[in-house]
Amino acid sequence: MKRNDITALKEKTVAELQKQLGELRTTLALARMDKVARKPLKNGSPSVISDDMARIKTVLTSKMNNLEVQKIEEAKKETEATE
Repeated sequence: MKRNDITALKEKTVAELQKQLGELRTTLALARMDKVARKPLKNGSPSVISDDMARIKTVLTSKMNNLEVQKIEEAKKETEATE
């Protein structure tokens, strides 16, 4: 994954990231089977695919944590407003 691709990940939604992660999981499984069967790797080496998956998971976790923090802050504001 190139630097531009990594920065583009941060702009994607959670649903898009989850979809891309699912596609990479499938690609990884196929790449591993090709490696065992000693076929030429079409989709890249499994380690490169795993690295890409880790990058997506990192961005996804960051986005999920930000959403949780926003929900907590909104709940605090609501409780302060009612007091």
